[in-house]
Amino acid sequence: MHIRKLIAIMGFATLITTNLSAQVNILSQGFEALPFPPTGWSNVRLTGPSFPGNWARFGNGVSPVQTPHTGAWQIRFNSANFGAGTSGELRTNVQDFTIAGTYTVSFWMYRDNWVGNDKLEVFVNTAQTSVGGTLLGTINRDRAQSPAEGTNGWYKYTFTIPSTFNTATNYVIFKATSAFGKDIYLDDLSIDRLAAATPGCVTSFVPASGSTGICTNETLTWDIVPLASGYKITAGNNAPDYNNVANNIDLAVALNYTNIFNPSTTYGWKVTPYNGYGEATGCPVNTFTTGSEVCYCTPVYLEGSCGSEDFIDDFSTTGGVTNITNNNTGCTTNPNNYTHFAAQNLTIAQGAIFNVSMQSGPEFTEGFAIWIDYNIDGDFDDAGEYVFNSVTASIDVINGSITIPYTATAGNTRMRIRCAYNYVPTSGTACATFNNGETEDYNVTITACTPVTYYADSDADNFGNAAISTPFCTPPVSGYVLNNTDCNDASATIYPGAVEICNGIDDDCNGTNDNGLIFVTYYADADGDTYGNNLVTSNTCSGAPIGYVNNNTDCNDANAAIKPGATEICNAIDDDCDASSDEGLIFTTYYADADSDTYGNNLITSNTCSGAPTGYVINNTDCNDANAAIKPGATEICNAIDDDCDASTDEGVVVAVITPSGPTSFCSPGTVTLQATTGAGYTYQWLRNGGNIGGATAANYTTNKSGNYQVKVSVAGGCTLTSATTAVNVIAAPKATITAPGGTDLCGLPSLLLKTGNGAGYTFQWIKNGANIAGATSNTYTVTTIGNYKVKVTNASGCAKVSATTVVTKSCKMEGGDATISLGINPNPASDLVQLYIQNETIANQQLQIEIFNLAGQIISASNVTMDGAEYILSLDINSWPSGMYLVKVTTEGYTTTQQLVISR
Repeated sequence: MHIRKLIAIMGFATLITTNLSAQVNILSQGFEALPFPPTGWSNVRLTGPSFPGNWARFGNGVSPVQTPHTGAWQIRFNSANFGAGTSGELRTNVQDFTIAGTYTVSFWMYRDNWVGNDKLEVFVNTAQTSVGGTLLGTINRDRAQSPAEGTNGWYKYTFTIPSTFNTATNYVIFKATSAFGKDIYLDDLSIDRLAAATPGCVTSFVPASGSTGICTNETLTWDIVPLASGYKITAGNNAPDYNNVANNIDLAVALNYTNIFNPSTTYGWKVTPYNGYGEATGCPVNTFTTGSEVCYCTPVYLEGSCGSEDFIDDFSTTGGVTNITNNNTGCTTNPNNYTHFAAQNLTIAQGAIFNVSMQSGPEFTEGFAIWIDYNIDGDFDDAGEYVFNSVTASIDVINGSITIPYTATAGNTRMRIRCAYNYVPTSGTACATFNNGETEDYNVTITACTPVTYYADSDADNFGNAAISTPFCTPPVSGYVLNNTDCNDASATIYPGAVEICNGIDDDCNGTNDNGLIFVTYYADADGDTYGNNLVTSNTCSGAPIGYVNNNTDCNDANAAIKPGATEICNAIDDDCDASSDEGLIFTTYYADADSDTYGNNLITSNTCSGAPTGYVINNTDCNDANAAIKPGATEICNAIDDDCDASTDEGVVVAVITPSGPTSFCSPGTVTLQATTGAGYTYQWLRNGGNIGGATAANYTTNKSGNYQVKVSVAGGCTLTSATTAVNVIAAPKATITAPGGTDLCGLPSLLLKTGNGAGYTFQWIKNGANIAGATSNTYTVTTIGNYKVKVTNASGCAKVSATTVVTKSCKMEGGDATISLGINPNPASDLVQLYIQNETIANQQLQIEIFNLAGQIISASNVTMDGAEYILSLDINSWPSGMYLVKVTTEGYTTTQQLVISR
């Protein structure tokens, strides 16, 4: 569907062309002349937060440094200043495609390696809008994304218009969408008609044929083919047919195909391009062999290092079979602020619940979100895989719980935790690009649930049949219950607790028929004391048999003196049949005192009527009856023994109390010193949130982090005491940065707008050249003069931060006349070498003074030169200059011009 040809980086290379036979140009537009948009075209903002939000005609580029593809003009969609989600369409005038042939639309687009998701979509439609139109293709501005390119520069893209648009009324639409990244540049648009022909085969594939170790969730991609209006794919592992996964599936304009492939398996795949005139023939079959697992996307942060500001400091889980503990990790230095902690694993069963705890660094508030790849397909985009969010951004500890669904696939999978400055990531952002923050991945092993046995309840009486059971992971909808106590599951009137009736059946399932009816049990009374023997019974429905009574309370039916209500005497016999002997007498319990310290052993007793036996006492408070020195009231010494029998060891030997040096709630980057109780021979270990702080073993500890602090105080001999908790609350300072939507050059402008971020309760003070600007107290400031500008941001808690300096310059000449002096800098930004291009169009042989200043106003470089003609080029070696912003000033008689130079490494 398109042909890619690289033209000159910086405009100096030679254009490589492709000869397409019998080509007739229908439309050609390089935007060199006004009006814009061209007559009959339309240029509209569709949606999003920014205005005007549409395309603009633009001269030589400033950011990135590049020139138009040809001529002096191009078009630009200002993604660098349009907020994310802003979309705009440039729509051609009406086009007639009724003459037989293949119609293509081609254009040049500037691509570089700025990380972002800004994109261009190309549509064709019979109405002048993309709504309801056919997508011809998508080009991402970042050259690492589809279609991938190797170097920065201009690239030509050609799309084939489907033959269904063989009407006299057609429009081509260029839809740009901002991700608040970098500008989108287009030039030299062309619509052409080619002779009818079928497309050729794809020549570039990913993965390459013969590749091994490919991810099991690999996306198959291929280059766009000239004249193709669509593609069909065949794939499989059933050599030599290779068609049991996809059998000639029509993918329309898609340039990729995604599937979950089996691990360690060889697959073959073939792509067949087609258009309205037929399909390509003889296209090759490519093969690849998968590895053992799926792969996951690497999330991106535009701020290359989380530094000391935006990061995940603590993350841990509880409730799993194995858990993750990864605290006090600070900021990792991995690319894209991303780390896969492969050695950390959570093991959890289907249906189980585990708890999570996380906290950011102390500097800035972070929002958190967690995803789990429940179906192990290599992404976090399926329903239910966005499992947790922190609701708001905070520097405090965030806690929550997550339930593993029964439908989760058992096996090894991945859990992703992302934080972002002052923003809670949403469900679709597991792989999205953020400005500030950090991402951590962990391994999760999901085990199959342990089934619960349910029993059939055929008669619906809520009691189950022990003979019919089935295991379930989740409760069944109906027909089963958890108990198995029904003795007849064919009758709803027979169940535990039912009313027993006289029918010879066990109605209440208690194992006895007709229980509770008029059948009476009588008991033998052999000694004639009117109290019956429980062991000799008779069941009858008519009055008691001779020698039987209706009670069974006699405990000795051979002695008439022993019966309920008899007087108890001291004879070790239960005279009154109350199951106790000699109750109500003077028997007293005494306790053994083996060490003769007058304190008894609770475990060795004696009951007697004649006072304490020898070696026994009346109390039972001794905790060691083998050592007379250990007893209640003894002096506690440091020996890891409870000397005074108060259930505490070595109490009072050591004291642990924390005394803060000042307030424990303060603004970052402040500190507080915590002072422990001192004493002879004391040693210390400080703790934060229950964990030891490495190296914190002095009597005091200074901290700048929120948390619950304790100190463990020890003395020789092993005596240790841990203090009560002292809570420290570090209030984050606000973020203070300046953005300039219209740039920082006042040349030709009466004013420029400087902006800083806003927040609930924030106050502001703008500063120029080190002095406060009276009345400049909003989050924006309109600049009318050059200078060094800063802004001080204070949040609702009174914490403040001052931004870095933004230098506002004016590059226009200071004095006038017919002469014009211009200054160009290339490259800019630069890292090692830079060239200054100076032009004077009207006066030759002029004396020039060239000066370069740093932001402190110091001259870094100065030279005086004579221009021999209308142009002068000065090369500078800047390897020894620090990174930062500089001001280049060129002065000739009566004229001055300035430009900013940025050094970045």
